[in-house]
Amino acid sequence: MNDSIADLLLAEIRGVREELREFREDVANWRESMAERVATLETKVLDICGNGQPGRMTKAENNISVLQRFNYKVIGAAAGISSLISAIWCLALRLIHG
Repeated sequence: MNDSIADLLLAEIRGVREELREFREDVANWRESMAERVATLETKVLDICGNGQPGRMTKAENNISVLQRFNYKVIGAAAGISSLISAIWCLALRLIHG
């Protein structure tokens, strides 16, 4: 009877060792996967923020400010042209009705 209990315990210990080995493999694979993901994220962060050079974020901010200045210039030009047309129209009406 002692041999059968010993055999059961030995089989159980072998099963636990096998599960532990599989768990260690899973953890190692997970760590490798996470390391690859972190490296990819670091590369993307450096691409966006820049690594001593202007990154894509800085370039996008500069482009946005250029577009905003252009927008203000277009609005100013449209207001000026509108005022000029209005002044010419008023002069034309005064000359006609004069």
